[in-house]
Amino acid sequence: MGLFNHTCANCGHSVSNKAKFCSACRAQQAESWTTCDKCSSSVGADSDYCWKCSTNLKTQAERRIYDDRWIASPNDFAIRMVIRTPKATLRHGVEVASGTLGLLFENGQLRDKLLPGYHAQDSLWQRLTGSSQGDSVEVVLVNTRSAELDFSIHSLRDKAMIPVDARLRLEFEVASVADFVDTVVKQRSTLDANDLVSLFQGDVEACLRAAVAECDIREVTADLRARDRVATPLKEKLSPILVRHGLRLADVRLAQFGGQALEELIERDGILAQAALRADQELTMRRFDKQIEMNLFTSELQLQEAMQSISHEYGLKQAEREHWTTLWKRQKSHELTVDDLTKEREMRMQEIDRRFDEDRKARELESEQRQHGRDESVKDATHLVQVDGIQHEQKQKKLADAIDTWKKVEDIKGKREIDRTNLDLAAKEETARIERENKIKLAQGFQGIETQAALVASGATADQIIELAKFAGTRRTIVTKSSTSNDVTPKEPPSDEGNTTDPRPPQKPSPSPKDPKPKSSDRSIDPKIVAQVESCVALVYVRDQANGTVDISGTAFANGPNTLATTMHQVEEIQKALDEDRKVEAQLPDRVYTIKGTIKHSAYNLDTKGPGGEILVVPMNDVGLLIIEAGEFSSHLTLADGKTLKSLHMGQKVFYVGYPIEEVKGGANIRRPQAWFKDGTIGSITDFWSGAPENDADALLINHSCPTTGGASGSPLCNERGHVIGIVSARNHSNTYQQDSQGQMEVGKQTSAVQTNYAQRIDLLQALI
Repeated sequence: MGLFNHTCANCGHSVSNKAKFCSACRAQQAESWTTCDKCSSSVGADSDYCWKCSTNLKTQAERRIYDDRWIASPNDFAIRMVIRTPKATLRHGVEVASGTLGLLFENGQLRDKLLPGYHAQDSLWQRLTGSSQGDSVEVVLVNTRSAELDFSIHSLRDKAMIPVDARLRLEFEVASVADFVDTVVKQRSTLDANDLVSLFQGDVEACLRAAVAECDIREVTADLRARDRVATPLKEKLSPILVRHGLRLADVRLAQFGGQALEELIERDGILAQAALRADQELTMRRFDKQIEMNLFTSELQLQEAMQSISHEYGLKQAEREHWTTLWKRQKSHELTVDDLTKEREMRMQEIDRRFDEDRKARELESEQRQHGRDESVKDATHLVQVDGIQHEQKQKKLADAIDTWKKVEDIKGKREIDRTNLDLAAKEETARIERENKIKLAQGFQGIETQAALVASGATADQIIELAKFAGTRRTIVTKSSTSNDVTPKEPPSDEGNTTDPRPPQKPSPSPKDPKPKSSDRSIDPKIVAQVESCVALVYVRDQANGTVDISGTAFANGPNTLATTMHQVEEIQKALDEDRKVEAQLPDRVYTIKGTIKHSAYNLDTKGPGGEILVVPMNDVGLLIIEAGEFSSHLTLADGKTLKSLHMGQKVFYVGYPIEEVKGGANIRRPQAWFKDGTIGSITDFWSGAPENDADALLINHSCPTTGGASGSPLCNERGHVIGIVSARNHSNTYQQDSQGQMEVGKQTSAVQTNYAQRIDLLQALI
């Protein structure tokens, strides 16, 4: 070709670039081309009509493109069209209407998909398909909304071989667009609902015949719910067929059955029902007439017999009424008597309760007065010890003065006189020390004796009785003071440096008093043991993940590699939080563990009264376990063995480490919680009704003096070796009631004057491990 001419797209003849028509075939010349759908001739993209067959090209190109929008008609399920010059047809871009999916094909291959929305024209076709300006793009618009298709099927046979006609309305949806285009649309220019009906008419009819053949068509037409027996197998049989074509059966909208044979059967059933109803009515009328005839008396004799019979029946009924009236009166009288006795018993019980309350208040007042007297005795004993200490210091001072005097006159006096003076002073100090020790031992031996008769019976003198009354209950103070007041041994005077020999005989040192050996209850707990226990104690709390708030539950301790021991009443609250999908955490000194489950004691609080009707002091078997979600503890506490538990006794030193923070302002710092150490002694070992246990199996409640409050529940109660002997579970308190500003009653807690705290013995936990 030359520089100023080109080849005709229709006949291949050489044509000038400025020519608008070919000189040989008179075909139109243009820079971009399209194809006429009617005669397949090459036509300029900007032409309004085909030069060969005069077809309106503008209407043809825009039948599915309006103002740069691809729109599918509501009657069309899929449309195929070819755009020869996309840039000339779509000026600014393309917008795919809602509910329509655009598929771009080039040379029969799927290039890309255009979802509903607007797509800009700039480099759109080269970016998606790689086509140039003069190439053509094939577009398939698919309706993504569901379509309802009506199918009519004749001469179906149910299991009774009754011929019926059916009308179905099925809802189809496109499940796989690619499979749908390849198998259904293929090379079609348009695909509407009627085409889909004709394509799947045979498959729907075959599936429906198989479904109807298993049913009784009269039951299906009589009950709407019975139609599900036809719709369900129809879905099961038709769905695999539609999947192969990229479609899905969304629902069966309508299933109607009819036909002449079915209508005749329904009409016949109605006629039979009416005939049966008339027969029942006639039979009822005959029975009614017969009953009337039987009730008519044809003679006076029959009337008399009837009157006698009625009189007899009336007499029997009257006697029966009188009998039941008598029984009713007796019953009411008995009930009134029982009510009177019940009221009298209740009044007696109220009087007994009132007397018990008065006795209890009197005992509490007497206990407070006794406690006040003990406090006064402790103050007097403390004052006496202080006075004794001052007198002892004065004696030491006098002794020091005597020693100084003795040093000044030792050169004058002889050795024998010096030795005699020294021995006399030592003897006096030893005598004073022995007297003090005797007083202390006597006070310790008679601690708790509160009556003069008991002191006289023990052989004490009148002066000792007065002094011991002041020393009652102050053994620890006396022992402490006596242990710090050691006697002073006189020092030897310095020898002359010029003398090589000492003319004085060797002096014997005065015997130093031996301090009384402290008892086990007076020894302090080893800090190392306390630290080991603290490393295994955890603060348990519930975290609200929605607003970040924290609700503190109490204390627990590691008793195994992945379990925490605590009280049962705390386990119930934690299980309730876990059931509500709330997060429960246990804060140990080394890390935070998440609780995933609990183990409950099956006998928790099972009995509320003892064998003799005693009221339960605290919940029995109040022990449980918490299971952590992942990981293991670095260490855990040692549980006391049976021999150690049997040897527990009153006055034994015990302690616990926990988080008693209920009545502490500010609560606990969850990021860095600090455990508390509380010590005390065992008050008693009882059963759950504060009674003396008959055997070791009943001695499961430890009463101790370690201060406790809310939050300490679940803390390990340990002996001096750090072995766990019990789980802190409760305290003796009374409720207080006070109205708030809105008039609501607030319930609080006040420690009882008894100040008794409880712990469950640790062998109760063995049933859960």
